Amino acid sequence: MGFLTQHLAEKRAIPSFYSIGGDPWSFIDFPQKTKSGAAVSETSSLGVTAVWACIKVLANTMASLPLITYKRLDKKGKER
Repeated sequence: MGFLTQHLAEKRAIPSFYSIGGDPWSFIDFPQKTKSGAAVSETSSLGVTAVWACIKVLANTMASLPLITYKRLDKKGKER
């Protein structure tokens, strides 16, 4: 990109999630628009092999962690 093109080109920005309606959790609402204008949703992102592989690694790691549960006893105790 040339010097003039850089400075005269249309400036685009992805809005922060605080500016999308004031709700800090509103960024979770899909689909989101990218700079190119393409809409990306949860379903369409799973079509990308890299995204699918990352989610699979995270899910398998979480599934392999031990789940330790305790049962409360009457006299301020607990049992594993």
